[in-house]
Amino acid sequence: MNREKSALFAIDLLCALLFSLAAGMVLFPALGWEVSTFMLALLTVLLLAVFATGSLRVWLPAALLLGGFGLPCLALVLFGRGGALLEWIVDFVPWCLGGMPESALYPQPWGRMLAAFWVLLPVVLLFWLLCHRFPAPWALSLLAVGFVCFGSFFGPGEVLAPFLLFAAGVIVSLPRMSLKDSRRLRAQGIALLFTLPVLGLSLLCGPAADEEWYSTGVRHLVQDVQDYWGYHWGPVQGFPATSMGRMGLMPLRGTLGGNIDPGDEILFLVDTETPFLLRGEAMEFYNGSTWTDAPQASAGSFRLESLLFRNERQEAYGLWGPESVPAGSVGLFVDVDGEVISRVGNQALFLPYRTRSVEPGSTMTGDVYFDLQGETWLTAAPGSGYTFTLTAQPWNTVNYFFDSNVMDLVAAAPLEEDARLAEIESTCLQVPDTVPDWVRELCAELTEDCVTPYPKAMALRDYLEETCTYTLTPGDPDPEEDFVAAFLRDKQGYCTYYASALTVMCRLCGVPARYVTGYAMVYDPAMGRCVATQYTAHAWTEIYLAHIGWVPVDALTGTVFRIPEREFSSETKPARSPAPKPSVSPAPEEPLPEEMIAAAGRFDLTAAGIAALLLAAVGVFVAFGMGYYPRQYRPETVLARHPDPADGAEFYYRAILRQLSLWDVEPQGGETLTGFLLRAEEAVGTSAGVTFEAVGRTMNRLRFGGYPPTEEEVRGMGEVCQTLEAALKKRLGPGRYFVRGFLGRALFGGK
Repeated sequence: MNREKSALFAIDLLCALLFSLAAGMVLFPALGWEVSTFMLALLTVLLLAVFATGSLRVWLPAALLLGGFGLPCLALVLFGRGGALLEWIVDFVPWCLGGMPESALYPQPWGRMLAAFWVLLPVVLLFWLLCHRFPAPWALSLLAVGFVCFGSFFGPGEVLAPFLLFAAGVIVSLPRMSLKDSRRLRAQGIALLFTLPVLGLSLLCGPAADEEWYSTGVRHLVQDVQDYWGYHWGPVQGFPATSMGRMGLMPLRGTLGGNIDPGDEILFLVDTETPFLLRGEAMEFYNGSTWTDAPQASAGSFRLESLLFRNERQEAYGLWGPESVPAGSVGLFVDVDGEVISRVGNQALFLPYRTRSVEPGSTMTGDVYFDLQGETWLTAAPGSGYTFTLTAQPWNTVNYFFDSNVMDLVAAAPLEEDARLAEIESTCLQVPDTVPDWVRELCAELTEDCVTPYPKAMALRDYLEETCTYTLTPGDPDPEEDFVAAFLRDKQGYCTYYASALTVMCRLCGVPARYVTGYAMVYDPAMGRCVATQYTAHAWTEIYLAHIGWVPVDALTGTVFRIPEREFSSETKPARSPAPKPSVSPAPEEPLPEEMIAAAGRFDLTAAGIAALLLAAVGVFVAFGMGYYPRQYRPETVLARHPDPADGAEFYYRAILRQLSLWDVEPQGGETLTGFLLRAEEAVGTSAGVTFEAVGRTMNRLRFGGYPPTEEEVRGMGEVCQTLEAALKKRLGPGRYFVRGFLGRALFGGK
């Protein structure tokens, strides 16, 4: 066997290795058979040894094995008898070797390995036959895709790693199917270079024994790319909305209002002494009876820690807002850096505005996602409670000086127009026709002395606080009447009523506002931390202030932050004073349930580093491909490689032919060289800015007159080739140029 055949045979063995690894990743989980990655790699080495000891003419024994053993096995698997087949193999193979392991279902490692070898051998032989005897360009690709689909339907569902392995094998195999001369080895070598990053990613993405990926970083990268594509061009992934009914704020489910009776159960424990608001949902559309997200609005779906969505995170949590406060402001923000314990299995996370980071605890399952409204959730619903570490700087709304602090902040804001304001006003000034005119007139009267947004919101808030009565039993609302109008007439209700009315009234006065639900807190001196209970489930209003962000405005701040709501009678109302402590201490802290298990969601720095290196390698390869032919066509490079000017001229002429083929211009039968170049100049000369007259003259003298070109003539052909390559890159664009202009020519374009 000569050197070229040996190299081609080695590449074929590599393809067999890739296909056997991929087939093992699909087949063994589908059969319910646990085979470690090390054992699978060792199996493939044995398979390669079997192939290597034979000759290239292996198709006859392969066909016999496939027909007599492989196809019946595949039929048994497809008809649901894979378990029985596997049990028979496990019994039969050790018996043939003269001994029986401990158990038929769980043999010793050597017995399990032999059984797996015989299961995998027919599959690998099938791919071998396709490579050697049925070289249809798409047969191998279709079979690989079919095998992966089989794994996704009958296996554990994790098929990314085998898919990448199959893809790598197909990439290396395709030149063998398309090229029949010595160019095949060069093409397969280039394909092998392109395959290396794919192989690296497949190893990082390979499933472990617990069906998690080896590399969390790669999994996150794939998710981020999917989310980016969905947000910009595809469907936006949905998320589990906070249940207002579960919070006790929406007993009528479909509409606002109704009597409520929240319990005393502690839901959250937060490592802070200053209460703040935990946001759940932020809703923008009011239809007269309930709040929903704005129609056709895209709130997005983004992983919280993704580097791709840093700008979206800034927008969602208001992190672009003021970093410093004006002189004289006292306690405008609450500095939070501590643990949050959730005693219930909420899939929705309740976080404050201006959240900077969330560090999942060992008991938190799933990845943390958010949308552009700052709503946050877990991708996997937890079975029970969990913990996480929160870093945030929320508004200190319980501060007695909060209003004056915000006014100072507004006065210090830039004078230029806020670029975000117009988009926010398009949704957060909406008011339905169900709101009667007298409500609009009332709002205008209350704010007639106010000019800027925040004083208007304060005037409306103070009106509700002074004239309305807080009660948990306002009765069911009239479905035929606007909910806000009914509350402003009857003036009885709880937080849902106050927040809905204040949001709509702000909008009627031209102040962008939205309706927010979540939890308030009370401080427990015995625990030394704040707690949120069913009683503190809350709804409030957020208004948008230019260059500042969303600011909470709440007529019930004193009620929800200080004393449990049911202690207020209809005649008694709380005063707005700074931070008193609750008179009733919540129930003592209970330990977290023991059944909570650690989630495998932490970022693997080692794997992330490897993934970064692989991505960098892909980037280098792409950059190499984009500049490969411009470098190859430089006259200095060509003349150094082809000292004979005749060889240099032939090189440039073949290169020009390949370039013209990408312009869909190729020689026709019976056409002279001069006629072809004239036709090519008409087709591409104007847009490319080249002329082929000198090229035709040089090649006619060389081929038909025997006159070798001068070095200057070769350089002239090089300039034409370089100009045509630059025009080709511009015509195809970066993506198509890399695929067609580099990969296409490198794999199938000849020398």
